[in-house]
Amino acid sequence: MVNDNFDWQEKIIEKIRNWVKVAKVNSVEAFRSFDKDFNGLISKADMKQSLIDLLDIKPEEITDIKLDRLFKLLSFYKTEDV
Repeated sequence: MVNDNFDWQEKIIEKIRNWVKVAKVNSVEAFRSFDKDFNGLISKADMKQSLIDLLDIKPEEITDIKLDRLFKLLSFYKTEDV
């Protein structure tokens, strides 16, 4: 049986929140930090590199499925104004 949940994504979202607090950046500055190619959008490649660079997540831990789910959750939270 496969353990299918969003625990990893929730943990990453919490790490992002903590990074924002510790780095003392506002939402615009945080967005710019994650927008690696400075095109005004955060792509999955931008997100993956930011998780590695800013949050010290190991690259092998970031699978395509985990990244897809993270994007879905972040989109949900964005619309919920969390």
